[in-house]
Amino acid sequence: MISTKTDSELGSLLMSLRGMQWIYGIKDDPYALLLRAESDDPHALGRHARAHGEVMWSMADAWVTASHGTAAGLLKDPRFGVRYPVPPDGADGEPAYEWQLPALHTVLPLDEVYLAQERSEYRKLTALARTAVGTGFAAEVTERCEDVLRRQDGAFDFMTDVAHPVTAASVAALLGLPPAGREHFVRWSVDTAPALDATVCPPRTPTARAM
Repeated sequence: MISTKTDSELGSLLMSLRGMQWIYGIKDDPYALLLRAESDDPHALGRHARAHGEVMWSMADAWVTASHGTAAGLLKDPRFGVRYPVPPDGADGEPAYEWQLPALHTVLPLDEVYLAQERSEYRKLTALARTAVGTGFAAEVTERCEDVLRRQDGAFDFMTDVAHPVTAASVAALLGLPPAGREHFVRWSVDTAPALDATVCPPRTPTARAM
């Protein structure tokens, strides 16, 4: 990802986009309320979303469903992918104006990290990965995970202390990185953790700049 914006320009846009998500929440948009972490009860937000129908267009630039059946059907449909959402005609009820904010994915372009490709492209990657890892890879990951768990003393955070380091170490081994370089790879991999969240919720400027 390459951005030519200054910190001031980037920070202003990200802060404005985040502010708009709060405004959408005030307008009772259930998805915006989710992005705001408005409630400790996710079931309440689910019920609120279902009250808008099987599928709704959120003002926060996303198609939303809280129906298990609808979601399952969409995930099984080969046409479904992770492309950036396109609103329906007249979804906003008003024409676009020059002063309106751009979409988050244009402010913080993450195309180069392969987060918004067609499903067929990800299937190709899956096939290549299966060929590359062989039959013993799953057992190696399990052993690595069990080793990390054995070294935990008392309470621990599953994502920070287990999932992130085990995943990064497994990928480093798969890529054939020498032991001396794996520690750096694990640290860099953990630093990319905000990328998925950043596609839907504007991060702070230092986080965005780091990505």
